[in-house]
Amino acid sequence: MTPDLDSSGAHALVIEDDPLMADLLRHYLIELGYRSVDVAHGALTAITSVCKRQPDLVVADILLQDGTNGLEVARRIHHRSSVPLVFVSSLPELAKHEINASVLDKKTLSPASLSVAIEDARTYC
Repeated sequence: MTPDLDSSGAHALVIEDDPLMADLLRHYLIELGYRSVDVAHGALTAITSVCKRQPDLVVADILLQDGTNGLEVARRIHHRSSVPLVFVSSLPELAKHEINASVLDKKTLSPASLSVAIEDARTYC
């Protein structure tokens, strides 16, 4: 399922510190119809990216190598807007009690599972 695109196209933000995973997520999101995907490797770049351009979707890892917590970063972004949130992590149980977000285990990551998680996240907004 593809996102609802207007004439400017949908924009996603990926918060992921692993370059290979970030590239895979970016590839899947483009495959799902997102026209632009920014990648932030930590909290500061994620917040800066949101300030520059409001995303239509945020896909975030939970534990980031710079010591920041993807849950907290996503909460701060969500506080500014009701953007759909999808957490993709090898430790999905850390986000299972998050409200207003969808959670996807990295072990089951595929374009189809990401699409379902995005649709679930949209129901929370």
